[in-house]
Amino acid sequence: MKIEHPKYYQDVTIKEASKFYTAHTDIEKVAAFGNDAEVLLKMKMNEVTKVAKFLDEMMDSGQGSDSLKFTHDGILYGLHPDLHGLEYGAYVDIVSYMDTEESYWLNAEKIANVLFRRITLDTGKRYEVEEYNPNLELFGELPVIYLNTAGFFLSNLGLSYEISINKSILSLARLEIRKAQSFLKSGVLTTRFSIWRAKMSQRLKRSQG
Repeated sequence: MKIEHPKYYQDVTIKEASKFYTAHTDIEKVAAFGNDAEVLLKMKMNEVTKVAKFLDEMMDSGQGSDSLKFTHDGILYGLHPDLHGLEYGAYVDIVSYMDTEESYWLNAEKIANVLFRRITLDTGKRYEVEEYNPNLELFGELPVIYLNTAGFFLSNLGLSYEISINKSILSLARLEIRKAQSFLKSGVLTTRFSIWRAKMSQRLKRSQG
């Protein structure tokens, strides 16, 4: 059997990166790229470890993209043009997804859905995007280099919020984020979480009022 895997980091998809970065064994790392774990277990150890070592070195590069806009499945998408302007529900979601490095990669496709939106208006210097839809699953096959680039901007988001957001709104945000994390950890039904998030958004709008 020939072990399949990308030869270059820019060919790695978000779905593959998610599986690789949350893998705990060489078998899991190699299986992240579409290889059958049961078949890999029957192969010679040196063959599997050789590929795993190559993948470790390749994936450590963590390259990014030089563009914030891209075409995916024939549709133009872009990183949300103003991360301070994220919908409140999107902000709560992304905080919960980024609780740890492992949870970041476990939820990589969901994070991409928060950050990347279909572009509805593009004037060249600026563009507008669609509203957040948490139910979409669009970016599993998107090259992970785009998510890495978005992560650079996202890493500054928390500090920026601390500096720029109104203190009363920030306090509300922290309270509601803790509620959201509690709901998620307790396995609460998605419907209940969605109702809570809608109510939370209304409260935020009134506080900004």
